[in-house]
Amino acid sequence: MALELIGASAKMLRSCLYEDPPSPFNQDSHYEIVYQRVLEIQAEQCDAIYSLYEVGLFRPAYAVLRSILEGMATLLWVSLSIDQYCKRFEEGKQPNTKKILKRIGWEDEYDRTFRYLSGFVHINMGNAEFYRNYEIGDAPSQPFPEILPDTDYYIVDTSDGLRPLSIRLMSKEEAAHKYGLYLAAKTFDLIAASLQKLYGADYYKQDWWQQDAALACMHLSLKNPDIAKRMLWSLQKSLF
Repeated sequence: MALELIGASAKMLRSCLYEDPPSPFNQDSHYEIVYQRVLEIQAEQCDAIYSLYEVGLFRPAYAVLRSILEGMATLLWVSLSIDQYCKRFEEGKQPNTKKILKRIGWEDEYDRTFRYLSGFVHINMGNAEFYRNYEIGDAPSQPFPEILPDTDYYIVDTSDGLRPLSIRLMSKEEAAHKYGLYLAAKTFDLIAASLQKLYGADYYKQDWWQQDAALACMHLSLKNPDIAKRMLWSLQKSLF
């Protein structure tokens, strides 16, 4: 399911390139080119996330996901006042991401998503421990856990007394389950929410809309409440 969501995100973006651009990018051929070029970049970034997911490189995939948020948010910002903001965008004079998110009504995304994903761009120690499982065992008087390669063992003082702590590298499958579901859902979420804003209330009637992927994203969110709380886009009843 996860790879299908990421692939569907790229497909939606590329399909939009064959349709008339939304307002206000349809007012001038120059604006249309800006719209198309940004979507091309975003589609390639979805492809990059897809490839990184396949080989289990979730940390760099999260860094690319931040770029998708920046890119789509900037495109939405340009659409607010295209005559003024398109020129600023082309000159590299757009506001910082926090201001852009506030202006497009996505201010919650700054703390909820942008700051979190920034930890994978400007590395921090929390994300340096990304692929490791921390497991507290029974009291040291009990048999010690099996000694395994690539695992660190410590005795730590807890509120329940001394306990063995093992720090073990995750398998690719474990990492995909823990980190891949959010990565896939958030990729689709950012693209779907952006296109919804660009195309208006009837966005889901467009030929490029990926209905099956939308339903899959909804089911994934329903099964994972922590992921659901971090989404922008939600499936309306009218889409069923």
